[in-house]
Amino acid sequence: MTAASSGSGAAALAQALFDQSPFSTVLYDAAGHVVALNAAFTALWGARLEDVPANYTVLTDPQLEKQGILPSVRRAFAGEAVTTPPVRYAMSEASTRGEGPTIWTEAHVHPIRGASGDVVNVVLTHVDITSRMLAEFALRESVERITVLQSVTAAFAQALTADEVAAIMLREVTTLGAVLSVVYLLAPDGQTLVASIQHGLSDEAMCPFERIPIDARRLPADVTRTRQPRYVSNPEALLEDYPDAGPMIAAGAARSWAALPMVQDNLPLGAFTLGFPTSREFTAADRAHLEAFAGQCAQALERARLYDAERTARHAAERTAARLEALQRGTGELTGALTPAAVADVIVRAALPVLGATRFGLALLDATRDGVEVVGAHGYTPTTLARYRFIPIDTVFPLCDVIRSGTAIILSSTAERGERYPHLAQLRDENGTGAMAAFPLRGNGRIVGALGFNWSEERAFSTEDIAFLDVLAQQCGQALERARLYEDERRARNEAEQANRAKGDFLAAMSHELRTPLNGIGGYVELLDMGLRGPVTDAQRADLARIRRNQQHLLLLIEDVLSFARVEAGRLEVDDDAVPMDSTLRALEAMIGPQALAGELQFVYEFFDPSLRARGDAGRIVQICANLLANAIKATPAGGTVRLVCAGTDDRVEVRVVDSGSGIPAEKLETIFLPFTQLGRSLNSPRAGAGLGLSISRGLATAMGGSLSVQSTEGQGSTFTLTLRRDR
Repeated sequence: MTAASSGSGAAALAQALFDQSPFSTVLYDAAGHVVALNAAFTALWGARLEDVPANYTVLTDPQLEKQGILPSVRRAFAGEAVTTPPVRYAMSEASTRGEGPTIWTEAHVHPIRGASGDVVNVVLTHVDITSRMLAEFALRESVERITVLQSVTAAFAQALTADEVAAIMLREVTTLGAVLSVVYLLAPDGQTLVASIQHGLSDEAMCPFERIPIDARRLPADVTRTRQPRYVSNPEALLEDYPDAGPMIAAGAARSWAALPMVQDNLPLGAFTLGFPTSREFTAADRAHLEAFAGQCAQALERARLYDAERTARHAAERTAARLEALQRGTGELTGALTPAAVADVIVRAALPVLGATRFGLALLDATRDGVEVVGAHGYTPTTLARYRFIPIDTVFPLCDVIRSGTAIILSSTAERGERYPHLAQLRDENGTGAMAAFPLRGNGRIVGALGFNWSEERAFSTEDIAFLDVLAQQCGQALERARLYEDERRARNEAEQANRAKGDFLAAMSHELRTPLNGIGGYVELLDMGLRGPVTDAQRADLARIRRNQQHLLLLIEDVLSFARVEAGRLEVDDDAVPMDSTLRALEAMIGPQALAGELQFVYEFFDPSLRARGDAGRIVQICANLLANAIKATPAGGTVRLVCAGTDDRVEVRVVDSGSGIPAEKLETIFLPFTQLGRSLNSPRAGAGLGLSISRGLATAMGGSLSVQSTEGQGSTFTLTLRRDR
């Protein structure tokens, strides 16, 4: 017993109750000095009465002041019974750091009054409520953790990317009391952990831990590989397992660590590491909460991965569709591009938008000058265009290189460009840096030029990118080859037209020059035949008749040649009148009748509506029909028939010459309209004429807005049809 006995039975009983009470009890006098303390006090606090300094008074205890209960004690000394709120006591110096034992008590302070009614003693009783408080804390912590998980679930539902998930993780783990946190995501190659986001370390301290090989002896790598969480209670334990963790321990304020893997469908997605400010043992509740949090993180990352995969697939599909549309549009436009400038314009409109390129150049190989000429460009400065308009083929330059090698050049970064083309630094400075690609252009199996693109930023080229650029280069090469062929054809056509015009001019001049002497011959024949130069014998008169016939035949040939020359030169003039067809065609009977009679043929003119009129030149219509009838008479044997038929439709007039001759072979139906062509003509069986009649007739028909065609079956005769516009 530690207090003096009064000797009375009541006092003895009180002393016994004091000593044997299970609650820590202290008896103070009116001045606040300790009078007595019981065994429970010593057991709880580890102090005895003799350990209390003689000058100690509870009314000035700094510890009670710090804990906030000294005002309650003073109220008791003033005569009031007081119960204090729960108070936490650190039981050692380590406890003050949160690393040692602590207890919670609830204090009851009661005054004891003397006979005069004044307070003579104060009794202070501590009730150990540590178990109750820990249970309450556990319950409160459990509720808070459930709330945190619910909050995390709601937040993760809005996260669409892995970085957004990592940011939410970093925000939420601070509620767990962590002073350091690093979120690692597994790279697509599955061999590297990459720090997505971190808190609690400087950039310098974090630098060695930004990327961790999956097989490294590092805490995040271990938990990712094993798919098992790790808890480390103090720095010594961390250094024992991970000797190179010293810089992180020194750089941060953490004293214990938890590393949690993030796993979905047994596949690792990454890990996160948390550092706590004190050494601690992680309870089952701590571990359950952290592992539940890690599971939520893994699910959120998997959703983000699926969303990213879907978005990537959708963007790829949209990009592919846009490129296919651009290729289709470009193919159609390139088909009509007849110059290199037009080809370049199609690339600017159809290809650049879907490629995202900012500049491009189109160059053609100039074999005559042994160089490359830039014929189309976009996005370059005038200074650059002037400097590189023509480049010798042996220059170390992307467009020249792909033409010489026949292979594409693809450079994804500024560093790659600088390494391959260090001498083009000025060009990069003037027009921007970034990725570049150059492809050879092939036409008709040979390299005809090169196509180059530049981007303002660095980029990785996918297989799809390269395939698109390659197809685009093929189409451009084909378009340039078509443009070259078109230019060659146009040049050849111009040369042919010039030659044709020269030929026409020559034929017209020669026809005029030949007609003059032939007309003179005809005039002298007439003079001789009239006897103005003396008597003419019958034999001489017969010779003169032969001369006259040959002179007229030559004039006819010359007239045909002149007409043909006019048709060829486009100088043929025709009238556009309303021509009455009945009267015009009836005039042919007088011209053709004698020839048909001489050939023992029947000529039939089929009557039609006399009001029918065509648009054209009456003289040219007669010329065409006379030529067709003459040919029909020549092609029809004696006893046959030649018919002239005219009929009208809503907007056309058709004049048909039908014979019952031997017909025309199918393969000759079009060739007969070529100049200087006659069927059945040979050296042994010459025919009159130069073979220009049908060619001239078709030209005349075309000049009047009509046409001339033929239908024929061998052995059954032929039908030539002149089609003219009908006059209304």
